[in-house]
Amino acid sequence: MATKNGSPTNDWSNLLGAMTLNAAASVNVSALGRVIRSNSNKTADVQILGQTGDKKPATIFNAFKLDDVSNLQVGDVVLLLYLDVSLGDYPGKGQIFKVKSKKRHSINDAVIIGRLAQ
Repeated sequence: MATKNGSPTNDWSNLLGAMTLNAAASVNVSALGRVIRSNSNKTADVQILGQTGDKKPATIFNAFKLDDVSNLQVGDVVLLLYLDVSLGDYPGKGQIFKVKSKKRHSINDAVIIGRLAQ
């Protein structure tokens, strides 16, 4: 039985395509941000630069810095990576750890992995 779009196959294809886009939009992978404060505890506060709606983008507080980017200055543009699992579960000793939290790709689990050249 044909539908307004021409066929049931097209309807299913459109539906699955929309679901895929919605799912991808809800997964945080990485973002560009500007350092607004470099903290002494190997972290920095970072303002996300990409705005997708009407609201101001989120600020990430205490994003961990890799050793290679430990000398960040306010105003530096950095690349943030969001971990697959909660950083709160990691004991910080380079060992295998039990993932207890159900959080995935949270912006609260951001790590600064590089500074963009200006």
